[in-house]
Amino acid sequence: MRNRSVTENLKMATDGQKDSIRATVLQAVSTQLQTMTFDDAEQMIDNPKEVNGLVGKIFEPFVRTKSVLYWLDEMTRFYGEVFGLECDFPNIRVPISREGFDWLLIMDERISTQAAYEACQKQFNCWKYTDRSLDDAVPVNDRDQSKGTYAIWLRDTVEADEVHRNKSANDLKAANISGITLRERLILELWYFWKTQKHLDVQNWTLCSGSRYDDGDVPSVGWGSDGSRVDVIWFRPDGRDDSLRVREVVS
Repeated sequence: MRNRSVTENLKMATDGQKDSIRATVLQAVSTQLQTMTFDDAEQMIDNPKEVNGLVGKIFEPFVRTKSVLYWLDEMTRFYGEVFGLECDFPNIRVPISREGFDWLLIMDERISTQAAYEACQKQFNCWKYTDRSLDDAVPVNDRDQSKGTYAIWLRDTVEADEVHRNKSANDLKAANISGITLRERLILELWYFWKTQKHLDVQNWTLCSGSRYDDGDVPSVGWGSDGSRVDVIWFRPDGRDDSLRVREVVS
């Protein structure tokens, strides 16, 4: 599939449009300031990061979901706040999306599968079926950090793809469907939790068909059966179930 850079084929807002939006926002702010108390003002002054986040949420409904520049900024902030990394993605190649694939996930080459899991542990309860490092236990991945930083598109759904329910990893391979890797799924969980303070796959499991344990089994991730942690488990390559679904990837 043909790729594009982050600025290719994007018509940016004009200065006139920006001035009009700025005037609208300033008018709304002026209205709110007229009834603001001293304590309210002090709270806003003391919490610039929170204010900036709230302002960003105001703009989200008006920003095109598939705007590459929107996601570039989103992922830069995510890696900065969650991993403490400074990111610069000006030359990253982004695949052309397909209808319904509205989440862009940038995979920073500095974060391994095990590092992603350990970052999850710092944010919420986690469990993995093996005591080994996931970097060693899951050596086979369709896309990995050795290829550098890259981007993928995914469907914007809390549960893994309904259209792929009850399909085994073998079924998906035969149908030439590209599935998410374990590293990608863990980063996606971290991003979604950072964004919403909620979890993915609370009713089903993501089958990470883009990865394999060293014994050939397929990693799977979900908000565990007892509803208290994110679990990393496994299924056989021919295993299928209504609650087992892959997250298809556009790469």
